[in-house]
Amino acid sequence: MIFRDELVEAMQQLTELRAGDLLSDEEFVGRMEAHLQKYRNAKGLPGQTQSSSVPEPVLEQLPLSPWITLAVIPPEGERKSYPFDKREITIGRSSDNDIVLRRTDVSRRHARLLLREGRVILLDLKSENGTLLNGQRIGSPEVVQFGDEVTIGDYKLVVESIGE
Repeated sequence: MIFRDELVEAMQQLTELRAGDLLSDEEFVGRMEAHLQKYRNAKGLPGQTQSSSVPEPVLEQLPLSPWITLAVIPPEGERKSYPFDKREITIGRSSDNDIVLRRTDVSRRHARLLLREGRVILLDLKSENGTLLNGQRIGSPEVVQFGDEVTIGDYKLVVESIGE
């Protein structure tokens, strides 16, 4: 079930992505409408009364070949690599994230990595302790380069190219 606060957070994130030219107008509108419809359905509200003139965003349906990995280095030092084989990866303490970091300095839903037009985009999900990119706290979506260090709580994450 989607709640109002989650809807607002999702719309703020989409607005930031659109403002940074990381989403096309069609994808932005399509995703906004999808979130609104999900909210309407969860609350038992009637659906949209008029059809939208904006087409649904067409996302590539082919699976991504994992050409990027995310190396996660916990404070204990045992490195683990995760393939970046989806368009979006969520990171946080909750078990419903793609990458679960089980420490109290990590928010339930802490950060998200997006793959858009061959670029890796990092978003902080309004976490309490923030997300750092190369030692600097981020406040808006940031493009991550190979070898950049993302800090979430006591964890270090490094985006790497497979084969390097």
